[in-house]
Amino acid sequence: MRVIVNALGPTDVLLPAVPSVRLEEGRHMGHVHHEYHIDAPPRAVWALGRDPDRMPEWNTTTVSVKDVSGPLDRQGARYTTVSKIVGRPLEVQWQVEQVDPDRLIETKGSSSRGGSAHLVVRYEPDGSGTKL
Repeated sequence: MRVIVNALGPTDVLLPAVPSVRLEEGRHMGHVHHEYHIDAPPRAVWALGRDPDRMPEWNTTTVSVKDVSGPLDRQGARYTTVSKIVGRPLEVQWQVEQVDPDRLIETKGSSSRGGSAHLVVRYEPDGSGTKL
């Protein structure tokens, strides 16, 4: 099953509905590795990923995004995702830590329930598309 997301105008971005997931063992904190191939160039995928209004289209747990302090492709930008995890609401506050436009974004998140996350997304050309 694949989800079609309109990235920029007529460009369709295809995202797998269920990504490949690899759990890495032997660490103090759980790590999850997702890998996607998207049938669109890195610039289009980057634009979609940085648009907070469109985040619920490609992030299956995100219901909405609020409290956006600035462009999400700028170091120091902050935003809050409102998610539903196993039917329960969860708000996570994120901060953009590092940016290399069209290539990499690194964010750190925390929730009021004590959880934390460190997210690194790499945008790599892959044929006519992009590997995330």
